[in-house]
Amino acid sequence: CDVNSPVCIAGVLGGFDSGVSQNTKDIFLESAVFDMTSVRKTARLHGINSDASFRFERGVDKTLTELAIRRACQMIVELSGGTITTSLVDQSKVTFCKNKISFSPEEINSILGTYISDADLEGILSSLDFEITKENYLWTAAVPLYRIDVERTCDIAEEVLRIYGFNNVDISDSMKISIPKIGINDCRKRISSFLVNQGFFEAMNNSMISSSVRTFFTSQDNSNLNDITVLNPLSKELGVMRFSLLPGLLENLKHNQNRQNTNLRLFEFGKTYSKLNNEYFERNLISGIVTGNKMEENWINSKSEVDFYYLKGIIENILSQLSPKNTSISNSQYHSNSSVGLLYIINGRTIGQIGIMDNSILNHYSIKKPVYYFEFDIDELNQLFNNNSLNYKELPKAFYLRRDISIIIKNSVTFEEIKNTSFGVENRILIDVNLFDVYKDKNIPDGYKSYSISYLFQHEEKTLTDNYVDSIISKIMNSIEKTFDAKRR
Repeated sequence: CDVNSPVCIAGVLGGFDSGVSQNTKDIFLESAVFDMTSVRKTARLHGINSDASFRFERGVDKTLTELAIRRACQMIVELSGGTITTSLVDQSKVTFCKNKISFSPEEINSILGTYISDADLEGILSSLDFEITKENYLWTAAVPLYRIDVERTCDIAEEVLRIYGFNNVDISDSMKISIPKIGINDCRKRISSFLVNQGFFEAMNNSMISSSVRTFFTSQDNSNLNDITVLNPLSKELGVMRFSLLPGLLENLKHNQNRQNTNLRLFEFGKTYSKLNNEYFERNLISGIVTGNKMEENWINSKSEVDFYYLKGIIENILSQLSPKNTSISNSQYHSNSSVGLLYIINGRTIGQIGIMDNSILNHYSIKKPVYYFEFDIDELNQLFNNNSLNYKELPKAFYLRRDISIIIKNSVTFEEIKNTSFGVENRILIDVNLFDVYKDKNIPDGYKSYSISYLFQHEEKTLTDNYVDSIISKIMNSIEKTFDAKRR
């Protein structure tokens, strides 16, 4: 021993001066256990991978120190003719306790997907030196001190399976999975990921806006609600709490347009604020705007600007992921000064709108290109998402049949109404209704238009005959003609 300088790195490497050589006559033996975390950090710090560090950093039996030193002394005496000159000195003041893990046999079988009887389970653990105590249905296993790796119930299950045998586990004919409930953050993440993949950028704006923009954003459905004014605003541009996310997004658009960036897709999650008498209201919304070209200009793609139907397709793709059925759409005007718009109603609840921003609003912000917007209630979307159940079914064995029809209808009739009427007549084998052409010319009376619609029919088990499909088409046409005063071309 050397009291003036270090003789070794504990648990990692011995020192040169304290090592054994051919001339060594006296040996001092020490048997110790070192902290595995400390040994691992020390070995990595000095870049030393020794046999000692390999063992200590993985954990060793803490009770083997006395047995190990006595065995070493015995081998020195027997093999080298040495003599023991001192007695064993124990400097340890630590009492090691066995780790205890509580579990139930049902829990072990649930983890393993097996049924192992209580007697077999106890026999396996006892053979591995686990001490088992029982109290009603709850078992407690005292882990042997040399089993450093056993810390949790799943470790107990692993030990049981190792002895029981992997080949003895029955393979089920069915697969069971659990699908967790989706929280509001998961709903937001799903929506934002989809929008980002479509080329959108997320914006984050101030919750306070100028009161002057209220003139241009008068919402019909919130006509009775009042703005919340700030008592001591920093400036007149931050005088009221925002009643919509769209003013902030339009400011973003104006800022980018002034810097020659005119192709924009922006969205924002945020709260809006309003009050009625002395009651205050907050709404969680997602809003977005699109303007400019659909994609950057290049040699293979000509310029193609975004339009109302481009945004409508994006929104309906999002809604199809949240609720692929029971979706109805009706015409609506979102702002008193807005142009064409659609109000989205799902399961009888209004969840949001899309539309074309009116020119008076664009002129206020000095925006030159058409702007298309959407605004949806996140709480409604999240409730819709949580209530949506996933249903799985086999792929159809038969191919589908298509039928095309052209009809003349009044301008006031929408395709959505025709689609709902068609599914009202047949919803078992009718799988899709699509509008592929809208036509007007001098041969069509004023106030009317021509729709060309495709119908897809498919049975899951058998091939449909032409006569059967034609009879269904006739029923659908009769219903459309009676309901909307339509005529077939």
